[in-house]
Amino acid sequence: MDQKLQYYGHLKDFLNSSLSSQYKVMIKLNQEEADEQDIKNLSSAIIKCTNLTVLIINFQTNEIKLQDIQTLGFALENCYQLQTLKLLLSKQRLGDEGISLLAFSLVNCPNLSDLYLNLVGNQIGIEGIKNLGSSLSKCKYLSRLNLLLHSSKLGDEGVSCLSSELNNCTNISNLELYLMVNEIGSQGVSDLACSLSKLTNLSKLKLSLEKNKVEEKGAFYLGSSLAQCANLQSLELCLNQNIIGTQGTSNLIYGLSNCSSLEVLDLQIGDNSIGAQGITSIGKAISNFTCLSILKLYVGNNMIQTIGALEFGSVLKNWTRISNLYLDLRNNEIGDDGALSVYQGLTQCSSLYALTLILENNNIQDKGAKNLCKVLANCKNLCMLNIQICFNGVDLQNRLLLSSQLKKIKRIVKYYIIF
Repeated sequence: MDQKLQYYGHLKDFLNSSLSSQYKVMIKLNQEEADEQDIKNLSSAIIKCTNLTVLIINFQTNEIKLQDIQTLGFALENCYQLQTLKLLLSKQRLGDEGISLLAFSLVNCPNLSDLYLNLVGNQIGIEGIKNLGSSLSKCKYLSRLNLLLHSSKLGDEGVSCLSSELNNCTNISNLELYLMVNEIGSQGVSDLACSLSKLTNLSKLKLSLEKNKVEEKGAFYLGSSLAQCANLQSLELCLNQNIIGTQGTSNLIYGLSNCSSLEVLDLQIGDNSIGAQGITSIGKAISNFTCLSILKLYVGNNMIQTIGALEFGSVLKNWTRISNLYLDLRNNEIGDDGALSVYQGLTQCSSLYALTLILENNNIQDKGAKNLCKVLANCKNLCMLNIQICFNGVDLQNRLLLSSQLKKIKRIVKYYIIF
């Protein structure tokens, strides 16, 4: 029988529980429960949980010492049944030594298959990230890995060290890497992409490289390498606030279109100066995805303008497989004519069932609002609609008119609109 996760908001409650009968445990350590003796008590109690398969510990509000990490690591090494481990250790100032101590203990968890490590803001150096990667590669049953490493000053060298070890994590099928704000450039992205292409069992990937230094070259490596992941079914790729540009966007999306098994794509490339040509490349490439049905596309702040929206709208008719679409075009100055082209293109997405359309701050006037309802009424299979059209030039009368007209579309069973 599947055991329920037991939550303990205070250490003393966990210490007083029946330790030998614990299977799945979540512990939150409060600020006053973080001294050396508390960690020793916690570690001793964990060792007594001989049937423990799931362990979650939240240290986020505390600052633990190196000795505490070593004590905890010893306890983890004695959890022979442990399959799922989640440690929330953000902003702990662990440094290389603390990360290394933690990493070494993971190797001795023989059945570990699901690992979540929140190491945000820990200023990890080359030695620490290398030891972490080396230890992960030795966890032979690891199939799900979630690493939060943003704001850790890894740079190209740090990411390359991690990537070289990930090559050996051949059983990973579900991978989440959060590497935002790490000063990662083309070399780091190239090494990471190459490593990901060798994970032959990878079916679900979330990769966040937001606010780094990814250029056109790095985008090319990402697209071409991920295309080699033959079993990849779900991809979330966040590249907001980099310097990919028009050609980088084209290289990325056409590379990804070769992911033959991809069913779900969440692509976030806002604030990358992709321009009219970049959004057109995306529009054309999406039609080449043979299995894609769920698409989330964030392209805000990209200087698309009216001409880009016109071209983009004209190729939407080829998105015949997309059933669930989230399209965020905010802050792109597409205007009434650009908006109309997008609306008309969407009516030709023959499988479209659910649509979220974000058009904030796009210089859309009353004419653009009137066209919206007229055109979307022709989406034959559309049942769920979410529209955000605020920070434009639509007056109150036309806002009310649009809302009332949407209510009259019987086919739409659920709608939400923000002016």
